[in-house]
Amino acid sequence: MSDTGLVRSVRRNGPLPGEGGAPEKPIDVALAVKLAGINCTDVEIAHILNVSHDTLARRKQADPEFLAAFEHGRASGKASLRRKQFEKAMAGSDTMLIWLGKQLLGQRDRHELSGDPDNPLTVRYVVEVPPDVENEDDWHRRYAPPTIDAEPVKD
Repeated sequence: MSDTGLVRSVRRNGPLPGEGGAPEKPIDVALAVKLAGINCTDVEIAHILNVSHDTLARRKQADPEFLAAFEHGRASGKASLRRKQFEKAMAGSDTMLIWLGKQLLGQRDRHELSGDPDNPLTVRYVVEVPPDVENEDDWHRRYAPPTIDAEPVKD
């Protein structure tokens, strides 16, 4: 103890702020942009660039030009994918026409149920028993959800 009070020592890894530190790891910007363009995750990009995810995140935060190039790569990749999807749709792909209609035009599938109001709708679940189960009771013990109270429908 000193005259001014308790002296505490703080253990710290690395230099204090402003005292330097490890040199900045070089990042191949062109490769990072290409990887962003094919929609790689930041973790995947960092791994391929041989830097940590934190290093990549810090670089994006500290370097606005790098961030702009990175985001441009992501946007270019998305635009290329959208262009190819649109080409497929315009070439007559029903699946792509429906999917793009849902994504771009807000179109949705509607499911309507109708029937006799005096006769309620019955929902039937069909379950296939895995081959490693010896009998139905064994399956119920091992796999059935706990909310099923009724007897299963037997065909």
